[in-house]
Amino acid sequence: MFFLQAQNSANTTYVVYFGTFGMLLLAVSLIVFIVFHQRKVIYFQLRMKKMQEDQQQMMLQASIQSQEEERQRIAADLHDDAGPLLATARLYLNENLVNQDKATQLQAIFQARQIIDDTIQLVRNISHSLMPPTLKNFGLESAINDVFQK
Repeated sequence: MFFLQAQNSANTTYVVYFGTFGMLLLAVSLIVFIVFHQRKVIYFQLRMKKMQEDQQQMMLQASIQSQEEERQRIAADLHDDAGPLLATARLYLNENLVNQDKATQLQAIFQARQIIDDTIQLVRNISHSLMPPTLKNFGLESAINDVFQK
């Protein structure tokens, strides 16, 4: 009987040791798994943040590029259209400084006035293309309908 107790005690000791070792191995494995998982989560968070920064940078570049293109278009419109019209109006008005008869002076003034009116309309069209009054006064839906009608 003592032999059975001693053998049973030895088996119990081995079971306790193996159970303790197994629990310790399980705990270490769980800690290692959590550490690796946390590293992976942090890595993906950093990648996500980097992608968001890249997207913001791309959007900023696209915005800057579109603004630059709009500035160039406005400058071209003013230089190519409004500039020559104003220079022509100045020439007509300069003709009036020379001694001419009344009819010629009136005709030159009338032509200069026509050119100035055209220039005013051109500048108004350019400013409306920048910020349509319909958009400002009535909202996006009305502005889109206005664009489609034109």
